Amino acid sequence: MKKWKAPHAITGPIAEGKDYFDRPEIEEEFWRRVKAGHHIRFLAPRRVGKTSIMKHITANPQSGFICFYENIQSITSMSALFQRIFEMVLKCANKKEKAKSWMLGVTKKFNIKEITATGVKFDSKGLDFTKELSDLLDSMVEVEHHVILFLDEFPEIINKMRKRGADSEAEAIEILHQLRELRQTGRFKNFTMVIAGSIGLEYVVKKIDRFKNINDLQPIRVGELDHKEAKALIQKVTKGATIQYDDAAMEVLLAKVGYALPYYIQVMLDAVDTLAKKEAIEKVSPELIEQAFEHIVRHDPNLEDWYTRLNDTYDTELKFINEVLKTCAKDGRLSIQQIANIAQAHNLDTECVGLMDDLCNDGYLIEDDNHIYSFVSPFLQAYWKRKFRIL
Repeated sequence: MKKWKAPHAITGPIAEGKDYFDRPEIEEEFWRRVKAGHHIRFLAPRRVGKTSIMKHITANPQSGFICFYENIQSITSMSALFQRIFEMVLKCANKKEKAKSWMLGVTKKFNIKEITATGVKFDSKGLDFTKELSDLLDSMVEVEHHVILFLDEFPEIINKMRKRGADSEAEAIEILHQLRELRQTGRFKNFTMVIAGSIGLEYVVKKIDRFKNINDLQPIRVGELDHKEAKALIQKVTKGATIQYDDAAMEVLLAKVGYALPYYIQVMLDAVDTLAKKEAIEKVSPELIEQAFEHIVRHDPNLEDWYTRLNDTYDTELKFINEVLKTCAKDGRLSIQQIANIAQAHNLDTECVGLMDDLCNDGYLIEDDNHIYSFVSPFLQAYWKRKFRIL
C-alpha cells in the first residue's frame, strides 16, 4: 500500500498564511467601511474563522494602512486596557520607516525606553493611559498611514468585569464610554478600532444598559461559506491527500455538515481520513461520513466549549437558555409560541426576543423566514442530545 497522505485540515491553530481560505466578500466589505470612516465590530459565531480573517487583513493591509491584531481577553482593568491599546498604536506605527521621526518625538514625550514586538518599556511609571492615548492619537496626524487596531475578545473583558461586582461594573461602563468618545471625536481621522469576540457584545452591554456606547460600531457579519466556497475549501484541504472527494461525496459531506463553517468542514475531513486510514479504506462513502460525524460528536472537545460559554456568559437567564436549547435539540425546531411559553415560565417575557437574537448572533440557533428556530449546526444539535440524553 502506498504511503498515506492526510488532508491539510486546520482544526486547532488559527488558519494563517497559505492555510487561510480567502473570504473576499467580507474583506471587501471591511475595507469599504473603513474607508468610509467607520469603526467596526465583527458579528460572528465561534469557529466561523473571524480571527483568521482579522489576521489575514493585518498581514495584508491595503496601501496607506497599517494594522495590528491582539487577543486582549486576559486584561482585567481599564488602566491595563488603555495601556495595551497605547502600546498597540506604538508597535503599529513602529513598523513604518516614514513614522521614525514621529516615533522619536513620542518616545521622548512619554519617556519610552524601548519598543519591541512583545511590548513597550517606560522609564517612568504612573502614566494616565486613558489621557495619554488621546494625546497619542492626536499626534498621529504626522503619520502618513491610517492605523487599524483589531481588539479580539473585547467582550470577554467587559463580561468578566461586570460579573465581579458594582465597582468593577462601573469601570466596565467607563471603558465603553471612553472608547466611544475616542471613536466619536472628529480629531482622529487616521485611526480605526475593530472589535470582535467569542461571546456577543450586544448581550454583555445590554446587561449593563449601555448599548448606546457601541451602536456607532458598524457590524460586519461573518457567516457560512456558500456552496461553491465550501467545495473549493474541500478541494484545497484534500489536494494531494489519499482520500479524494468527487462531486457526489462532497455533496454528502456538506449535507451532513449543514451550516458550512470552515472549522466543521475541516473537522469532518480530518475525521473521515482518520477512520479511513484505520480501516484501510481509500474511497469515501456515505457510511464513512456518518461514522465520522458520530466520532466528532462523541470526541471533539471543542463542542463542550459551546456549553461552558453559556454558563460563563449568562446569569438569571441561563435556565431559560438551557430549556430552549434542550427543547430545540429534541424537536429539531422551535416556534415563537413555544419560546413564549418557556419565557413565561421563567418570567422573561420581555427579555426573550433579545435572548433569542443573542443565541442566533452567537451561532447556536438560526431563525427562518417563518420565525422558526433550529440549531445552526447538526453537530451542536447532536451534541446537546447526547449531553442531556435526549432521545
